[in-house]
Amino acid sequence: MRIAAAGSVTGQWRIAMALRTSAFWGLFAAYLFTAVASFSVMPHSVAYLIERGFEPLVAASAFGFAGMLSAIGIIAAGWLSDRFGRRQTATLSYISTMLGITALALVSLSPTLALVYAFVFFFGLMQGARGPIIVAMVAVLFPGGVGAIYGTLSVAQGLGAGIGSWASGLLYELTGSYIVSFVLAICGCLAGLASFWVVRSLREERIVSPVAAPARSL
Repeated sequence: MRIAAAGSVTGQWRIAMALRTSAFWGLFAAYLFTAVASFSVMPHSVAYLIERGFEPLVAASAFGFAGMLSAIGIIAAGWLSDRFGRRQTATLSYISTMLGITALALVSLSPTLALVYAFVFFFGLMQGARGPIIVAMVAVLFPGGVGAIYGTLSVAQGLGAGIGSWASGLLYELTGSYIVSFVLAICGCLAGLASFWVVRSLREERIVSPVAAPARSL
């Protein structure tokens, strides 16, 4: 089976064509699991910090600053991916997110502002940072069909947000603790990160052409 650069595909990509590629489903999984991770944490972060003894203003400020930092992280992710590669930047972003979630979980053992600051920095900075990376990969892998294909991939983000919010709420009802939700979030990060390393089309940023007939091996 011949592996061809996406840019060598004649004509424009369509949704039906993209659905037959591992690259599409790898990016779909990355979006889905990243949203699960994010929305297993953010909806509960303020209530969790208040439960751990912080003033409501401090908890709300942490939530707000994490959101503000995401703007910087999105710009930084684009800059880093241009210079060091998209997969490497995605890896760094997931590691940062997991560090932030870990810091938040450790608040249950030691409710200090230092851990809250670590959560705000590591989690907030990379909140949304995978978006520019995925957009750039869609442009490389599916030239001519970026709008429609990226729009379809965005469905995964909505699904992940719904699953993460619902599952983390259910876990809290079942366990009476937010820690299980944070574990779910870390698992979501690991699954999203795995998509960039396991799926060959994403590793190489090359795709099997659905237009040109594959060359037969002798």
